Amino acid sequence: MAGMESPAGPFDWALSLGPRRRPKHARLTALGELVEAWRTYGDADAQSALSRLALELLQRAETELEFDFRTELPLGFESGKHFTFAELVGDRPGDRGGFWERCLASSYKETPALPEVAEACLGCYGPVAQQRVLLTTLVYDAPDLASTCVHLLKSRGALWVGLLALAADVRRE
Repeated sequence: MAGMESPAGPFDWALSLGPRRRPKHARLTALGELVEAWRTYGDADAQSALSRLALELLQRAETELEFDFRTELPLGFESGKHFTFAELVGDRPGDRGGFWERCLASSYKETPALPEVAEACLGCYGPVAQQRVLLTTLVYDAPDLASTCVHLLKSRGALWVGLLALAADVRRE
């Protein structure tokens, strides 16, 4: 599919459907417009289209990758409702969505890079030793958070950590 890309990071495997914004512009792509229509206005048609896209991506990943489980990339502190990839594919609360435990309340939008602070901010609910973990996220826009999570999972014995994002929105300098 045209536009698919592999986000940079310490992942063993990574894929996003495409960019949320046009390169060198603030304008949204068609995919970005769908994401914003759902997140900002709760548009049911946008949610339906995104759900179909997310399910197709996940089905392809499940066919090609041999991961043991998937979990949503943890969200930093933000006010309002969080919109997630997991919600689009029909995960119910408790379906590994509670894998991460936010231990400290803060205004961080991403986990601090210092390992000891990251350990204090994120705790794993379940064992990951000898496991293959697929992280999912609606929009890959926090590379520091994703990197910290990958390193945290690997330090706890994960064999493989992948990332599946619907859209990527990482500003390049």
